[in-house]
Amino acid sequence: MKILLFVIVGIFIAGWAAFDVHAQSDGEMSDEAQIGSAMAIADDPGAVGASDPSTPDQITIGVILPLTGGLSLDGQQLKIAIDHAADEFNQYLEEGNAGWRLNVDLADSQSDPNVALDHLVRQHASGISAVVGPYTSAELVTMKDYADANGMVIISPSSTAPALAVPGDNVFRFIPEDTQNGHVFAKLFKAAGIETVIPIWRGDAWGDGLVGA
Repeated sequence: MKILLFVIVGIFIAGWAAFDVHAQSDGEMSDEAQIGSAMAIADDPGAVGASDPSTPDQITIGVILPLTGGLSLDGQQLKIAIDHAADEFNQYLEEGNAGWRLNVDLADSQSDPNVALDHLVRQHASGISAVVGPYTSAELVTMKDYADANGMVIISPSSTAPALAVPGDNVFRFIPEDTQNGHVFAKLFKAAGIETVIPIWRGDAWGDGLVGA
């Protein structure tokens, strides 16, 4: 079941990324997106869990995003991508007679780390063990210990705080942490002839990590 969950979340992330990159196109997937999907999806959707009698008719993953609050614009855009990815994946399963469907438990963090943790606790109580999100490092800080302690897998597409790069934990992040961004910014400033920088940043895990990078 754990392997199946990783396959599901991998496909889900691939669909999310493909939609996000090509949302403004004519809907045709690029060669790169097709390759990524081919790597994530088995040739036979019916083989993804259907042969295992322990596989339920429906498998649920959690998603925690800021649908309201200060980061709602980003959260709402990601929700469109999530809905699109889930619909396409379930269509794929149906066409392949897989015998089960993917359900998404989508929760609104309200751009508040404490609310994000509340949703994680609720999702765990309902039997969810894999969660896509959260959007920010500040939210991830509040969720990480609970996820590690309860065997939940957290997959954040956007958290970059260096302090959250912990070997062996249950958190997976899909973009480089801000130590790399700090080096890039320094090179850009130098190339532009800028010798002095007065930083102004958001005082949370993300902002503090970036300014220290």
